[in-house]
Amino acid sequence: MLRLVPRLSRRSVGTLSGVQMRLPRWTLLPLALLLSVAPAQATPITYTITGTATGALGVSAFTNALVTIALVGDTSFVGNDFGSATVNVSGVGTASFTDSMFVTDNPGNPSAQISDFTLNRLVFGTIAPAFATYNLRGPIGPISGTSLINAGSVFATTLGNFDMVSVFGNTSTFTATTAAAVPEPASLLLLGSGLLLAVAVRRRRSGKKA
Repeated sequence: MLRLVPRLSRRSVGTLSGVQMRLPRWTLLPLALLLSVAPAQATPITYTITGTATGALGVSAFTNALVTIALVGDTSFVGNDFGSATVNVSGVGTASFTDSMFVTDNPGNPSAQISDFTLNRLVFGTIAPAFATYNLRGPIGPISGTSLINAGSVFATTLGNFDMVSVFGNTSTFTATTAAAVPEPASLLLLGSGLLLAVAVRRRRSGKKA
């Protein structure tokens, strides 16, 4: 038996017990914008390298103190991940690096390191087999291995120059942790503009009806 299907209007979005369900046209624009911007997410990621080292931060020398260098980036990067980086020396304090900093990996000589882009020089790194297949785009660790430093090289920070001359046990630990994904600013701006436009259109139509 041939059954006829009733024709739905363009504004119909579904049926419930034979009753048509419709959305006002003014809601379609922000809905379309929401669907279009939903995939645009950036996931913050923090790379951290720690080790017990000897060196100096500004005017304060330290011996066998816990040193933690951290860089905050996001997983949407292409190539090396650039971001803001800090150094904390236990018993001395925390400073921000003033040069452009980035994190990189080297699958050929399995390692991950935080480096000074301005000077094109490694600051602190870790060599371990796990980095042979790691691409910096997700969490890992903690991974301990052979430490990498540029002994005697100095790096500018907000507390003065930072340098390490040695790492106790020649060992460092690399960790990468991620936070909840957050919408990109451009996506939020696009969605907000769409909502404002929709409200303006609805008010204008309401004014005409009055």
